[in-house]
Amino acid sequence: MRAVLRPGFLASFVAGWMLVITALPARACGPVVEIDFYESSPDIMSIHNRSEEAWSLVSLTFNLGTSAGSLIFDTVFGGAGENIPSDFDIIGGTARLAATPKVSDGDVVLLMLFASFGPGQNLEFTVDLDDRLVDSVLGQAIVVGSEIAGARVDGILRDPKGNDMPVRGIFNDKAQAQLTSLSCV
Repeated sequence: MRAVLRPGFLASFVAGWMLVITALPARACGPVVEIDFYESSPDIMSIHNRSEEAWSLVSLTFNLGTSAGSLIFDTVFGGAGENIPSDFDIIGGTARLAATPKVSDGDVVLLMLFASFGPGQNLEFTVDLDDRLVDSVLGQAIVVGSEIAGARVDGILRDPKGNDMPVRGIFNDKAQAQLTSLSCV
């Protein structure tokens, strides 16, 4: 007895499997850390360790010097920034810092060291960012996505065996950065 395939069966079969495959969420390469910037008063950074495996975040280094808006940290009145400055302050999350970072007015780099930042944990902090553009989109005191775009964030993640892996992300024009392994393409 020979099997008879209806016309279009193969196309329907392949289309059905393609639908199933595309409906599955895409997996990132290795560990993943996501960072969102929110323009506010003061500005907010939200960090999430979205790694599926047991990778802990050890450190993050924000480098605003590579941003399209030439961003700086504005932490004191009358300093390098505009209007309402704000120093670094933790406002929420389950992760813990090893020490409170030092951020000076006009700095472009912020280093954060963590005591505990495992998968599923998050941390939110405030600090004022200002741009240094002469023709700023909404004025130097308000940072939009296109101005933080290009800012780099480098991190170190540690696996359960104590091995460290560098990760890197670049803020996009939606004020988001996703840090993944430097070996991911």
